[in-house]
Order: sequence, then structure tokens, then C-alpha cells
Amino acid sequence: MIVRKEWYSTPAVHRSPWLLAWHRHFLWVFERTLRDECGYTGGQPYWDYSRYYGQPIESWPIFDGSDTSLGGNGKADTPSKDCSCLTDGPFADWKINLGPVAGNHACTDNPQDDGLGLNTRCLERKFEPKFLGNLTYDNVTFTINNFEDPDAFGVRIESWPVGIHPIPHIFVGGTNSDVPGAPGDPWFMCHHTMLDRVWAIWQSIDLEVRTTQLAKADSYADLRKRSRSPPAPAISMDDDITLSPIFDKVKVRDVMSPTGGQYCYRHDSYPDVSAAVIGQPERAKQPASDGKEDSQAEKSGPDDGDGARVAAPVALEEEVSPRQTESTSQPATAASVAAWKPVMWADSPPISLSIVAMVLMAI
Repeated sequence: MIVRKEWYSTPAVHRSPWLLAWHRHFLWVFERTLRDECGYTGGQPYWDYSRYYGQPIESWPIFDGSDTSLGGNGKADTPSKDCSCLTDGPFADWKINLGPVAGNHACTDNPQDDGLGLNTRCLERKFEPKFLGNLTYDNVTFTINNFEDPDAFGVRIESWPVGIHPIPHIFVGGTNSDVPGAPGDPWFMCHHTMLDRVWAIWQSIDLEVRTTQLAKADSYADLRKRSRSPPAPAISMDDDITLSPIFDKVKVRDVMSPTGGQYCYRHDSYPDVSAAVIGQPERAKQPASDGKEDSQAEKSGPDDGDGARVAAPVALEEEVSPRQTESTSQPATAASVAAWKPVMWADSPPISLSIVAMVLMAI
């Protein structure tokens, strides 16, 4: 159901003001289902773009092909076809049944143009590392610090070639080249958890505004025109987020904070966004988010020459709510993926029908 939900929602929630709110709830329902129906007790891993940037991709814990990874790059089969099947890691035998939409993929065509016919095939990846340059710490924090209103931030993260939403999809390629079917690759969840993390960091800089205001649909007019899509649908706080008939609807206003509404989660570390709070000393004096040392990659943000980096990071969980959280997302390291893998792995006990339903809906 995850893939199918994404399928029917793709036109409305991509390159539109619905992207962040819709996917936040999508991820929450996914994790809740893992917990309630599969016995999962960990957090949702996220892919920190900057943590291993500059090192060979095959050495990254998330892509090194080991049993605790999500598998590596795909392997081309024959010169006559453009398939790049995943052959290592726990998802080497993972099967995709839906997609691609006509014109979205060159490997195995679906019997139906809408991609909803049965089309069992391998999970594919085809890395394009040349696009990774826009996922560096400096570029991601530039997006966080310099696009201050919901319209500017929302359009920025969807724009090519600087948008932190499309770049990872294009980098991983393969199954991810077919947007409606991308949740068929478990990596999709790590990517969108990181996107939610970036949104939460951006929101934390000005919570009063950034949890109560939404981007306007017409701000996406150029993006939609370039993709030959109809105008983006408008969004309001009172609109319903509908994943599918089997999941309860939720109001947009109830997904605007990670600790608001029915949510109660936090991301385990936050980069230094002090450049965004220069001139706001009351925020710069806030303590670090969790009292733990961040990695060097997370601390080494751009310095404006005036020591801007020395200010404490914005403390998201303290600014949003002091209450205890039910779960904490973690970087996609070998340890966190190893804990998350069994409930997603094809060789583990049957995955719940709710998760299947979500995968069918999500892209």
C-alpha cells in the first residue's frame, strides 16, 4: 500500500506545497505500522548527506553492500537492456511489483501505461555521483539559512539542480527514477526522513511562523510548467491529509510539528544553524539540542569570518516541547540499519498488510 498511496498522490504532493506535510505524515504512519504490527522498537534511520561526503560511495555504511547496509549500486545485466539490479546486501532479492509509469524507465515496461499492472522485477539502482555536490553541508545549510519564508524554502528544495528532494532520487536512480514507485526501494524512507529532519531544523529557527504558515500554490507555477504538470493544488491548515481509505485522515495543522498533534518524535542531532540566528542573541544562547557531541561534519558549517559558528545550535526539542518523545530518528549507520532491517527484509517474517498498503500508495 505504501507504493500505491504514493502512486495516486504523486501529482498533488510533488513540486507543490503539500510535499513536506504529506511525507511527514506518511513516514509517521510507516514507522507506527512497523511498531504496532511488526514489533519494531527503534527509530527511523535518516541518510545524512554530509557525513561521508568525499569518501568513496562504496565505503558508506548505508551503501557498502554489507548485511547491515541497504545494499550498494546495481549491476548492469546485458548491453541490450538498461537494468541495474541490486545484487548485494539484505535487499538483493527484493522484488518490485508495480511500475514504471509509461516513459519513466528503460528497463522493464509495465503492461499498463499507468504503471499499476503486475510487473515483478528486481530492485534497481544506478548511482549518478556527479549530482552529490549539491548535498554538501554548506549547500544544505545554505538552503536552511537563506530561504526564510515557506514559499522560498518550499520551491528551493524542489528545484533542480539544487533541491535536496530531487537530487537524492536522481543520484540513486534505478527504481527511484520512477517517482510513483520509488518507495519500493527501502532507501526511500531514509531519504525522506532526512528531508523531514531538514524541515524540522528550518522550522526551529522561527517556530511561531514556520509551524503556522504554508507555501502558496502559485509559488510553484514555474516548476509545474517546466514539468508540464497542471497547477499545484492549494493547501490550508484545515485540509485533510489522506493516505488511503485504510488510514485515518489528519489535518495539515496537526503535522506541522514533530511533537504536535499525535506526533511525539525528534531527530537525534541538529547541525549548527547559528548563521540563521545572528542578530537574535536570545536564540544563539540556547543550549545544544541533546548535550551530545555532533560529528565533525555536523559542526563544520560555513564561517562568515565573525565567529558565527560558535553560537549554540537551535534546540528543536526544547523550543517545540519539553515532553518526552516516543521515538528518535538516527543517522543511517550500520547499527541503526541493522536494527531496522529485519522488519523490512524480504526473508524476514511477512511484512504487515498495512505496510504493503502504504508502499502501494506512497510514491
